[in-house]
Amino acid sequence: MGTYDQFFDSEETLSIALSPEEAVGAIALITASALIADDSEFDTDFLANLLWECEILGDYPEEDIADFLTKLSELADAEGFGAIFNAAYEALSDEDVLDAFEAAILVIVLEREDISTEAKTFLNELQIALEIADNEAQEIIEDVLDSLEETTLDEEAIAEIYKSPAGNFKVSVPIDAQDGGKINAQPGMVGFSDDFGTLLRIDYSQAKDAELEAQKVLELGREKYLKSLIDSYISQAILTSLPHSQVLYEEYLDEMLDGCYFAMVDLPEGSTLSVSRNNEPPVRLNAYRGIIALTQDDYAYFITSQRSFFDGEEPGELEEEAEDLKDELSDFIETIEFIPA
Repeated sequence: MGTYDQFFDSEETLSIALSPEEAVGAIALITASALIADDSEFDTDFLANLLWECEILGDYPEEDIADFLTKLSELADAEGFGAIFNAAYEALSDEDVLDAFEAAILVIVLEREDISTEAKTFLNELQIALEIADNEAQEIIEDVLDSLEETTLDEEAIAEIYKSPAGNFKVSVPIDAQDGGKINAQPGMVGFSDDFGTLLRIDYSQAKDAELEAQKVLELGREKYLKSLIDSYISQAILTSLPHSQVLYEEYLDEMLDGCYFAMVDLPEGSTLSVSRNNEPPVRLNAYRGIIALTQDDYAYFITSQRSFFDGEEPGELEEEAEDLKDELSDFIETIEFIPA
């Protein structure tokens, strides 16, 4: 029996038929549900933003994607993910099946740009269940990973200003070309990294309903509201690909930008840096990730920094490690200019 038979070897049927677009979303939803830690809270809005990457859903408004993902999530709770998969399988044409597999890979590589052992097991069973040939599956995996490859900076880019395609912020490029500086830009995210383990990253998303979000802030208070945002972000952007990660430290920063929320996350083998030992395949270093959640105008931002641990290096006291990451993030945030709509 396979590890994920509850998804792919069920005889349950769904009470409604799905469209091909909903079926692609269903496969993405199943992927996230299978690989996210049990105690994590899943955010369909976050997944809707990611699924814009898929060609079949490219013309869909994000609100519509989020709506049918919410509907699918409710159906899964009532009728089971096995029923959801069976309905998706029936709705997918031969071409749509490949789009659905691509969507699953996008969910998996959202944070890491590679595929963990657990995720490889899931993808193998999904590939078999969708009846995708080995060569087709490998080609899709390689295409997705290639599309996320970082672009090495040239010397002229050292002093450049990066401006978000949405026009909501600009920031000085914080890395140096001669240190192997790289920029990784995707819809809703830009990351800056180099060969020495620097990682400074900005994730951002615009509120679908600014008035509704403002009401949530009034009801919850800014601290609880920002905590809910960062909890959702960590679940989707980190625990999806690094399920053994855990939050070690949290703090509300009431004096920064009218209030921000900081979290430090332990990422076993989750650094952007890798090492090779005894001629074995490279293994990622352990790392701490500092994240600050804040809002400006109609946008939510998640600003990230990284602390990698080299062989034999032990973390210091939690408060000290957290303070170092907070300081680095604070310095980086000061270089960001948020641009009102």
